Amino acid sequence: MEQITYLLFIKRLDELQTVKDRRANATGTPDPDPFFDEAQQDLRWQNFKARDPEIMYELVAEGVFPYLRLMGGDDSTYSHHGLQLDLLRSLDRREQLDPARDGGPDAIATEPSVRWALAHRLHATVAGMNLDNFLVRPHRREIETFADFRTWHRIDEDAEHAVREKLRHLPSDHEPDPDETREEAKRFDLIAFRLQLAALDGGKEYAKLRQKVRDIAEDLLGKTNIPAVGEQRELLEAVAGEEWWQDVTLPMLEDLRRRLRGLAELVDPKAKRKIGYTDFEDEFGEISEADIKDMPTGTDEQRFRQRARAYLLRHQNLPTVHKLRHNEQITEDDLAGLEEIFLAEAVASPEDLDEVRAAGGLGLFVRTLCGLDRQAAQRAFESFIAGMHLSASQLDFITLIVDVVTKRGVLDVGDLRSRQSLPRPRARRSGRPVLP
Repeated sequence: MEQITYLLFIKRLDELQTVKDRRANATGTPDPDPFFDEAQQDLRWQNFKARDPEIMYELVAEGVFPYLRLMGGDDSTYSHHGLQLDLLRSLDRREQLDPARDGGPDAIATEPSVRWALAHRLHATVAGMNLDNFLVRPHRREIETFADFRTWHRIDEDAEHAVREKLRHLPSDHEPDPDETREEAKRFDLIAFRLQLAALDGGKEYAKLRQKVRDIAEDLLGKTNIPAVGEQRELLEAVAGEEWWQDVTLPMLEDLRRRLRGLAELVDPKAKRKIGYTDFEDEFGEISEADIKDMPTGTDEQRFRQRARAYLLRHQNLPTVHKLRHNEQITEDDLAGLEEIFLAEAVASPEDLDEVRAAGGLGLFVRTLCGLDRQAAQRAFESFIAGMHLSASQLDFITLIVDVVTKRGVLDVGDLRSRQSLPRPRARRSGRPVLP
């Protein structure tokens, strides 16, 4: 599937380049930013689609696919692998490590253990390369070599070249930690790996990268009401300060990367705000009292519900919201955490929450806004109707109730007595309604 997508993309890219070429010929102005330079003309769809199968296979495998993967730039998976390889080489140049000190992929207490963790991560990627894949197959020899972890005991210049040029761009079936696959987490990893490399080699970008991480920490400190962020509060306060950085070590930076990358999606992008200045002078006239009529007091319930519904629809993956939508048990701590989020994100005011509690509680309120997952509603009725011999009309009535609960989240006993609160019954083939 990946290869088919690439072929469709290169075809479209070639079509766009053709349009750019025609525009350049018509205006007499060279294309300042072509998709294909002079050395890459063989990679265009129109130039390789009619080639002999053997030649086309080589062009696609060795030219087209690597070209498309490199278009990902600094945010691509291959940049991650390249930075990790750079780190590994930098550490191997510092000292010869004893394999007996290998603590596995999770040990990062010392600089050597960080090195071994990097080696395990890269080795797992190579070991996950499927030799049945036609892109992978031509590199069987290199893959079999680096699938043996002993090859990673020390990466010299030749080994680095083989991994970087032959293996780094190949697809792998290895499934990393879920945190590593999210775009925001991947971008944070890139910053963290570059920071580690700059710290080791004295790179010029160290100060700039350090400030980026401090800015992220300061942003997250404003969200400690979120449980996952609150757990890292002590680290965030230290990283946002100056003292933590004075004697920072590679293990400290790797620990920071692992603990904060899962929170990267919570960081707000910095908005560039244009500052405007005014020069107004207030003039006060005679002060008098005035009665303002028809001004509502208290909270605007309709606007509050709209604001809450919009927020919940965007954040259905919040643990408490997920539990409520799937009819799972919640605790007082779950509801307290959700209240804190509502307050911190300006979804609700303390007065709004007071009214919600008086009307039945936050759990009921959220359920009425989000509804109930249909499968969860059906499971709730399974035990109720188990062993019963229900007629077609009775089964249709149960289905009607499930429809209502799925949409509204709850069903009051009074709704069963009121026809107006239930949807109109579906007609059977005889023309008579299911609900008499």
